[in-house]
Amino acid sequence: MMQMLNSPGGSMQLAVGPHGKHVYAASFSGNILVYNTTQDIFEKNISTVSNAKLSGIAINPSGNYAYTTVENMHETVSVSLTTDKVVSTYPGLMANRWLVARLS
Repeated sequence: MMQMLNSPGGSMQLAVGPHGKHVYAASFSGNILVYNTTQDIFEKNISTVSNAKLSGIAINPSGNYAYTTVENMHETVSVSLTTDKVVSTYPGLMANRWLVARLS
């Protein structure tokens, strides 16, 4: 667990990926912090929007996308976890906490 403490910045909310191998944190640094739970390490930062203050975060059931609120810009962004790039912006859509549910 000590290796995970080497990540930069604090976080507002955590989300676990659908396979339990990664934990994602929405950071006020504007990055999504990625932790690898199988190796017990901080893995990487995923940059979102310049000067962003992220709060809520959710990972879709496939594990391919993260959705995070950019609190100071009053919007939500969709980030590809495959390419580590912002793929969509949703102005006016905000939440401090996100939940993704799989409906059968």
